[in-house]
Amino acid sequence: MRFGFIDCEFEPTLLMWGDTLDVRYLAFVLENVSIDTPPISLAEFGFQSQTGHELHLFHCSQGKNGLISFPNKNRFEWHVSKSDIERFKERLYALARASHGHQYLESDGDEVTLKVSLNEYPSDYLI
Repeated sequence: MRFGFIDCEFEPTLLMWGDTLDVRYLAFVLENVSIDTPPISLAEFGFQSQTGHELHLFHCSQGKNGLISFPNKNRFEWHVSKSDIERFKERLYALARASHGHQYLESDGDEVTLKVSLNEYPSDYLI
């Protein structure tokens, strides 16, 4: 799965896109994040940044959840709670059953919109 940042003034967006296997793999990664899991760099799991940004996944049991931007460091931290993971898995598996489309994975603390797209963008988009 590829991802990249679209710096739109009205709605800054982190876009993740790929095929059915990519969407299922993202659901699998989320499914396997637990309270004991240290922060995960999605690059270590084969996710490819097209815009030079890093994306790190954190499990949070309390406190702020959501997608947080660190623009001066080209870094995003995605803090997910157990309830976020359950909601996101349902949306991702539903998306994976479609031939194309997208889902927004939203949390209360989002600073940036997270959009996951299935078969809507070419692999070289944002290069």
